[in-house]
Amino acid sequence: MSAGTLYSWPESGNSYKVRLLAALLGLDLKIHDIDFLKDEQHQPPFLAINPRGEVPTLVTADNKTLTDSSSILVYLAGTYAHSGSPGPSTFWSTEIYEQAQIIDWLAFSNSWVQFGVFTNRAILSYNGPYNALGSNDKWSQDKLAVLLEEGAIRGNKSLQILQTWLETHEWLALGRPTIADVSVFVYVALAPMGDIALTPYPAVLAWIERVKKLPGFISIPGLDDPLPAVLASPDLTLLAVYSRTLASAKSLIGEDEEEKRRITLDIAAVTIALPITVQPAVIRRCLAAGKHVLSEKPIAPDIASALELLRFYRTLDVGSSSSRSGSTPTWSVAENQRFLTNFERAAAEVAQRGRVHTFRVRITNFVALGGKYVETVWRKNPGYQGGFVLDGGVHQAAGLSEVSAFSAQLQPHLPPVDTVVATARTVGGAVGTISISFGTREEKASEYAVGSEKGWVGIREFDRVVVDGKNEDVDADGGGVKREVRAWAAALREAEEKNEKVKVHPSLEPEQALADLELIEAILKSAEEGGRVVKLQHQRVAV
Repeated sequence: MSAGTLYSWPESGNSYKVRLLAALLGLDLKIHDIDFLKDEQHQPPFLAINPRGEVPTLVTADNKTLTDSSSILVYLAGTYAHSGSPGPSTFWSTEIYEQAQIIDWLAFSNSWVQFGVFTNRAILSYNGPYNALGSNDKWSQDKLAVLLEEGAIRGNKSLQILQTWLETHEWLALGRPTIADVSVFVYVALAPMGDIALTPYPAVLAWIERVKKLPGFISIPGLDDPLPAVLASPDLTLLAVYSRTLASAKSLIGEDEEEKRRITLDIAAVTIALPITVQPAVIRRCLAAGKHVLSEKPIAPDIASALELLRFYRTLDVGSSSSRSGSTPTWSVAENQRFLTNFERAAAEVAQRGRVHTFRVRITNFVALGGKYVETVWRKNPGYQGGFVLDGGVHQAAGLSEVSAFSAQLQPHLPPVDTVVATARTVGGAVGTISISFGTREEKASEYAVGSEKGWVGIREFDRVVVDGKNEDVDADGGGVKREVRAWAAALREAEEKNEKVKVHPSLEPEQALADLELIEAILKSAEEGGRVVKLQHQRVAV
């Protein structure tokens, strides 16, 4: 049963507070997005619901209206426990004094935080606060400059207050996660978008990570730093960053003289993470400019465009003068499960157990409205095949010879399909099933199993391998992305030191990514044609 309808804006932190609590509680909220950039919040249809012209606004299941994030948090946390059962939840309390402690922090969020880090993010990311005061073009640059200066003072003071409290407390109230944490979290975590650094506040950073690890946590655009894997590599030096705003780019690389000097140096390599339909053209331009490229999956929206890009890449002149050390610019493709330590461990065990007979892949990861991945225009209206099935499923399997599949769209906000189930045969003759769903409400799962002549091997989540029924914990070693960026960077460094051509890591070769894309395209094509068997041509692994 739905807990009501939430009128929201995807990039509104106050709206996100409500979406986050709903996700943490497993509540079903209908999301109705209001287009702030078109000033929809000030038009008669929405003003009839909320005369203030603000989001979030909640119309409850029994048709009552709440128009403030704090009141909505109190209502939801007090009305519902987990999965919609009668409340209150652990994010609220039945004790008056404990309620007052939580409300203390809600007030802090709506004063110190709101007029500090919130204000600066709004100005630098959106040129002014989108709210009931009117559109941003009514704010003069002089006024915005004053607000920025005041916001920085209040923002850092609020972070100092939080730092002091969190040095001796894990959570803001009651010794457990409550709506106090939910309310304060978002604008504090997004402070770098307003040029307010979090690095001087380690206890705050640790608290942010604790919140992000809560079961059911969802993100918001701008929350996740895209650079940790690059910064963690000893073989890479960050020279420049492109971001949506100058302010957010500056917050990532800093502005001291050393950084300014570095940006004048020649850029040898780039990492690219762009929407699926845009990325291939940028990859091509970077390669043509002589830069080594590490891009995300999928390699392209479809096999035809992927093959065209690969042909261009493979015809680049060896020894081109446009790249360093006389080497041809190289292209590597990231987001490979081949770099996860549990997959490496499982592969080693499978290799010892003879011929593979059967396999099973089951991925279930419900994508709810309000999450950062679905709340982007290019994912809401995908201009490419498969929607989330392509975007999220392209990491799962390769080495197949033929597939037969069926598909479904279980959620209206995940077009064109969000679920596929396929039977498949590998190049070596093993048979198995592949089930991928971002629309089912089944328990989240990431399971792989391979049955061989001499036993079986399975993978459960990212830190566990099952060998003949026995569980083995595996050190994740920072995750697959950091490991593959390290491998990419090490290859670049080695080639530079030896003044020779860069050797792309075998698991990063674009042909591997082509095989992954081909599998998803074949599954989608088979499903479109009623389960017709589709043969694959670009697989590179015999299993």
